[in-house]
Amino acid sequence: MPEMDLKEWIFDRLAASASRDDILQEICAWTRCDWSQAESILEQVERDREGEIFRRRLPLLFALALVVFLAGTVLAGYGLYGVVLFFSPDGMPADLTTYFLRILEQGQQPSEVFLSALPPYLRFTLYFLFSPFTALLLGLIMMAGSLLGLRDVWSVILFKE
Repeated sequence: MPEMDLKEWIFDRLAASASRDDILQEICAWTRCDWSQAESILEQVERDREGEIFRRRLPLLFALALVVFLAGTVLAGYGLYGVVLFFSPDGMPADLTTYFLRILEQGQQPSEVFLSALPPYLRFTLYFLFSPFTALLLGLIMMAGSLLGLRDVWSVILFKE
């Protein structure tokens, strides 16, 4: 295999997110060179065409970051709504109150009716996982992580080499 074709093949494999070890193994098999020589060839292709490799991966990275950001926004919105309700002097709003009206007329809280059938360790887990404060915190962390990941994506889009 000619050297230019080898480098083009390595580029295609890197852009397709193939495993480095698999690429190195195939280089060693085709060129009959040792592992360190194959690593130097691979690293050279990575250095020379780093921006192009990243641009080829861009659609997948962008879609993943966008999904994580939107999920974080929904989670943070749910958490913020719950935190506002928690500190609200009126308690639950009227629409939720009318939904649980039959339960409230009997003098029980809707959450008590649901949670009374669960074992204590599961109740604690549900309180923690579905706590508005936890949802708000996790949602903000997801949004921040997505934006940090998108920072590289935007730099490639805006400042093409």
